[in-house]
Amino acid sequence: MDWEQRLQEALEALNGKDYNKRVTALDVLAELKPLRALPDLLGALREADSTIQAKAARALGEIHDPRVVPDLVEALSSQDGAVIAEAAAALGKIGHPDAVPSLLEVLRAEDMRRLFDQERQHPNCFDDAVALGEFAIEISRLRAAAARALGRIGHPSAVEGLVEAMYDVHITAPNDEAAKALERIGTELASEEVMQWRDLWG
Repeated sequence: MDWEQRLQEALEALNGKDYNKRVTALDVLAELKPLRALPDLLGALREADSTIQAKAARALGEIHDPRVVPDLVEALSSQDGAVIAEAAAALGKIGHPDAVPSLLEVLRAEDMRRLFDQERQHPNCFDDAVALGEFAIEISRLRAAAARALGRIGHPSAVEGLVEAMYDVHITAPNDEAAKALERIGTELASEEVMQWRDLWG
C-alpha cells in the first residue's frame, strides 16, 4: 500500500464511527505526518475522549506546524495527564517560543502541588497513601515532560523557571530533567547554574 492510500484510509477511519479504528488511524497519521490532515487532527484534539486527544496531540507534534501551537497550549489545561504530557511533547517538537509561558506553568504545577501538600496533611480526595503516591508520580511526570519540552524549544526565557525547578526540593520536582533542559538551552547563565547545582548535589 502506498503513502497516499494509507493516508486516505487513515483519514476515512478517523472520521468514521469505529473507535478502535479511529485510535489506530491517529497512530498512522503520526507516522505519515501529512500536513493536510491538520484540520482532522485539530478536530480530534478537541474531542472529549482523552485517548483520542492524546494521540491527536502526538500526531500534531510529528507534523511540526507552528500554526497548531495555540491548540496544543490549550490542551495543556486538560484534566487528563496523558493529554498534557503529549501536548507538552508536541510543543517541544514544534519548538515555537510562544509555548514557553504555558509550559512553565505546567513545570511549576502550583495547583497540583498545593493539592498534594494539602492531602498529605488532611486527606480528602485520595483514599490511601498508595493513591496519593500515584498522584505524586503523575505530577512529577508532567513536570518532567514540561522541562523536556522547554529544553527542546531552547528559548532563554525558560531559564529562570528551569533553574527554580532544578533547585526545587518538593517530592515531585523534576530536578535532573530541568538540569538537562538548561544544558540544552546552553546560555552562559544556564550553564553556570547547572555547574553550581551539580557541584552542590554531586
